[in-house]
Order: sequence, then C-alpha cells, then structure tokens
Amino acid sequence: MLLHTNQQQNQQNQQDPIIQLQQQEMQLKQAELQLRQQEVQIKAQQAQAQAAIEQARLQANTQMHAQKLALEQQKVGGTLQAQTAIESQKIKVNAMAAAQKAALEKQKLDGNLQLGAMKVGAEVKRNKLQHDAENQREGLRIGADIAKHKAEQRSAERELMLKTANEMIKNHMANVIVEKGPKESE
Repeated sequence: MLLHTNQQQNQQNQQDPIIQLQQQEMQLKQAELQLRQQEVQIKAQQAQAQAAIEQARLQANTQMHAQKLALEQQKVGGTLQAQTAIESQKIKVNAMAAAQKAALEKQKLDGNLQLGAMKVGAEVKRNKLQHDAENQREGLRIGADIAKHKAEQRSAERELMLKTANEMIKNHMANVIVEKGPKESE
C-alpha cells in the first residue's frame, strides 16, 4: 500500500510543471558541466601536444649542438663532409619541428571546432528548454484562465437558477394564498 502511495506521489511529481521545469534546468546544467569538462580535456590535449613539440625542439637543438661540436672537431681536420652532414641534419630537424607544429595547429583547430559545435549544441538545447518552459507556463496560465471562466459561468448559472427558483416559489406561494383566500371567506 505504501509502495502504491509512493508511486502515485512520483506520478504526481512528474506531472507537476514546476518539477518538470526544475528537471529541465538540471538537464541544462548537466549539459553545461559536460561542455566544461570537454573544454578542459581539449585544453589538456593541446598542452600535451605543445609539450611534445617543445621536447622535440630541445632534442633537435641538442643534436644540432652535438653535430656542431663534431663539425668543429672535423673543421680542425679540414673535412667538408661533416659540415654537409650537419646542415642536412639541421634541415631534417627543422622539417620535423615544422611538421609537429603543423600537427599541433591542426589539433588546436579541430579542438576549437569541436568546442564551438558543443557550445552551439548546448545553446540550442538551452533555448529549446527555455522555449518549452515558456510554452508550458503560458499553457498553464491559459488553462487557469479557462478554469476561472468556467467557474464564473457555473456561478452565474447557479445564481440564475436560484433566482428562478425563488421567483417560482414566490409565484406558487402567491397562488396558494390566492386559492386559500376565497375558500376561507365561504
């Protein structure tokens, strides 16, 4: 019996427009929270990619310095081949750094596009929830106006019926008095 009463209470709560509006507001807040979490994840990914580029640049610089040192040692020996190898390595390192930088920029753009799409989706959902809530409030207001109007009509009908009944009673009483009046005189 208690379970049945709780089920009825839950059904009434689900039909209550205020509770529905509160539930819609909670859904909207959850969507905004998810959007913020995704923004944080995207920023973390971008930071990781930037750190990877910086690490690659440091490694490239270290290699380049090592090769320059080797070149200096070979210059002392007069070898042109070592200088060419270092220049070649330098070009490769610069190309790798440029490729990694381009990949990071692409990832940033993809992240920004994804973030923008999520923001638009959340805004659309928020606007829809607000529109639905306004429609529901307007429907409730119209329903209340209709109920008020019907109650006023019923009240007016009752008053008219009561007035008609009172007039009929008066007329009947007048007829009864008129009918009794001549009989008493005989």
